[in-house]
Amino acid sequence: IPTSSQSADNMSASSTGYFKYKITTPARAGGSVCYIYKKLLAVNVDAEFVSYGSAKMSDANHYLDPINLTIANKYASTSNIRIGAELNVRPVVIRAGFATYGSPFGTSLSGKFVRNTFSAGVGFRGTSNVYLDLGLMYTQWKEDYYLFSAQYVNASLIANSVVYFTATLGVKFN
Repeated sequence: IPTSSQSADNMSASSTGYFKYKITTPARAGGSVCYIYKKLLAVNVDAEFVSYGSAKMSDANHYLDPINLTIANKYASTSNIRIGAELNVRPVVIRAGFATYGSPFGTSLSGKFVRNTFSAGVGFRGTSNVYLDLGLMYTQWKEDYYLFSAQYVNASLIANSVVYFTATLGVKFN
C-alpha cells in the first residue's frame, strides 16, 4: 500500500503486492407485477431503475477519488424492462418474452449499448413426470469500437446479434 506521503499521481505498488479498496456497485430499485388467469395464462412485467453513476470505489488514502468523479460524470441512470407471458394448455406450454437493458450512458429502449432480447419457447409435459422444453432467444445491440485510442481514430459502429437455442429434457421426482 502506498505510504501517506505519496500522492495519487505518484502511487506505486506496495512491496507486498496488495492494495485494499472497496467497490460499491450501482444503486438499483425495481418492481414486478404479475397477472395469473385460471392457471392458464401468466403475464409478468419487471422494471428496474439503475443508477450507474452512483458506483464508487474507495480506499483509506482517497487515491481512488478521481475515479469516482469520472464515474459520476461519464455514467448515467437508465432502466431495464422485462416482459413475459406463458400460456399453459397442457400438455403444451407456450412462452414469449422481451427484455431491454438500458445503456450505462443513459439511453433506454434504443441506441448504442442498449441490449434488446426477444424470446420464445415451448414446453411439453408428459404423463410420467417427464418434460421437454425448447427455447429460442435473439439478442441485439450496437456499440462503438476503437481499434486505437479515441483521440487518434474514429469509432466503428458495430451491430451485434446473437441467437441462443436451448433444449431441456427432465424428470420430476416426487
